[in-house]
Amino acid sequence: MLKVKQRAGGSNGQQENHNRVKEVSRILSGCEAETENPSQELCWNEFSQELAKKLSPSIVSLASFDGDKIHYESTGIVVENNRRDTCCLTLSALVRTSDSERRFIHTLKIKVHLPNDLVVDGWIRTYDLPSSMVIIKTKFSPDLSTACFSNCVQVEPQTELLAVKRCFKSGKLMVTNGVSSDSPSEVGTKGFMLSTCKIIMDGSGGPVVDFDGNIVGMNDYHDQEGARYVQGPKIVECLNGFWSRYVS
Repeated sequence: MLKVKQRAGGSNGQQENHNRVKEVSRILSGCEAETENPSQELCWNEFSQELAKKLSPSIVSLASFDGDKIHYESTGIVVENNRRDTCCLTLSALVRTSDSERRFIHTLKIKVHLPNDLVVDGWIRTYDLPSSMVIIKTKFSPDLSTACFSNCVQVEPQTELLAVKRCFKSGKLMVTNGVSSDSPSEVGTKGFMLSTCKIIMDGSGGPVVDFDGNIVGMNDYHDQEGARYVQGPKIVECLNGFWSRYVS
């Protein structure tokens, strides 16, 4: 059973995070952007090679295609990797229509861009409609590692966060920084919170982490200021539900 722990607070921890944010902001300010909007796309930099190394094997990029046309791009988190196959968690926008009906499109072709730059086929394994989460299955890759959700944390308001994604075209790992919101998301969906991390479409499904690399949530892109994200406890709940279907 996956568990969630509460992040410890205190003035010492807040001061340490404040100092680290200043350092990250200083380095990120000199990053070369990959897209036309530098404020929304910041390259992963030298500020923490240890953190990048920790996260990279658990983050993939996904794209769905209608024929030769891209339907949607998103980021995925590796949640299972064994000799049979690999499973990645992302948001269902990858395989749903963009209209109000939000229908699943089962005829889409799915491609997965791995950290080693290989692009492989993917398939829908299962999904959860209320949470808009979907698990994409692909072939086993020894270079991948399962994300550690046992350290999934809940954070206090105004906690400094990083929104991480992998670009499908380049395969690069990228990051933006921000803080958690003071109040729950006004979207009206239980289990969501807001952060000031600015992301674009392909950041959807990417992990939101603290400065120790602990997973706080998963980004859900909407055309709005900042970004909403699925909180860690909701991710753990959905994953436990997914796996219980195959055990029972």
